[in-house]
Amino acid sequence: MKKNGERKSLRLRIKEWTLNLSSKDNIVIPYKYIAETLLTKRGEDIPDIIILNEYVPQNNSCKKLKKLFEDKGYSSFYQGENTINQTIMLVREELKPSQVNEPVKIDPLKGEIFNIWPYIVHVQIALKGTIYNVIGCRIRIGQTINYWKETISDKLKQEIEQKNREEAKARKQQFDIILKYISSLKLENIIMVGDFNNYRDNTPVADWNLNVIDQAIQGKLIRETPKDSGSWSACYNAEEKSIFTSKLGWKSQSVYYFRLDHLFISPEMSPMIRDKSYDWEFALQEITNESPNCVLDKNNNIQIKQGFPDHAIFAVTIETE
Repeated sequence: MKKNGERKSLRLRIKEWTLNLSSKDNIVIPYKYIAETLLTKRGEDIPDIIILNEYVPQNNSCKKLKKLFEDKGYSSFYQGENTINQTIMLVREELKPSQVNEPVKIDPLKGEIFNIWPYIVHVQIALKGTIYNVIGCRIRIGQTINYWKETISDKLKQEIEQKNREEAKARKQQFDIILKYISSLKLENIIMVGDFNNYRDNTPVADWNLNVIDQAIQGKLIRETPKDSGSWSACYNAEEKSIFTSKLGWKSQSVYYFRLDHLFISPEMSPMIRDKSYDWEFALQEITNESPNCVLDKNNNIQIKQGFPDHAIFAVTIETE
């Protein structure tokens, strides 16, 4: 028997995007543009669930963005007004969503390298009598240091790599907290989407890459990530007038990507994934229109203005039957 308020459709469209605010409460974001881009792409279903990272509740344009989505029939969930640079989840009201953690009660990583903890927003929805646990999250970051010059000394290179390993440890600890949270509630039917800020493919510091993530979730969750594109750090191909995200690997000619945004799903639900993609069309349009939001450096790397989204839109469809 169908309960009151349950949705008839079994198809879920999810989109996740990063606002690129970096905790700033005084930067104006193009909130109307963000909403229109997420809601009106031709040929796509309207997203049922939207997850936005680097959301700052005190930011006036973030408040306007939240209200705009609420006016369009979305319920909003986040961790409260006193946290910054967090994750907000927007769910269509017809799904009758309810927040499980408000706010999440997780102690910071006391005594560790960076006194930070992940942002987690946990909402439950009902489809045909089945409860699904939808989790939006973001691994918070300290600082990593990239080096490309061949002339750098071995000693300095070792010092940089050690700092990056310490940062990797802090990020891995946050991921462990997320997994512990899921395990403590004995959750089923998990749909977790977010920015996990893992290190790039082919990183020389392999302490927080996709292999580490896959080992941590083994037997618990399945990671679903687009394979042939990156979600951060894009370039422009002037001849083809297209966006590409592949880079040459460190001290090699292998191709790697920055794939930071992922879906983690309960193993029994993995066959329900119908498509997943990183969408950079918005950046291509900005470059074509010569917008100051996306400009090119001398190597055609895309430099994105703070306050304008700097990740690809991660989109995924789940069909529960």
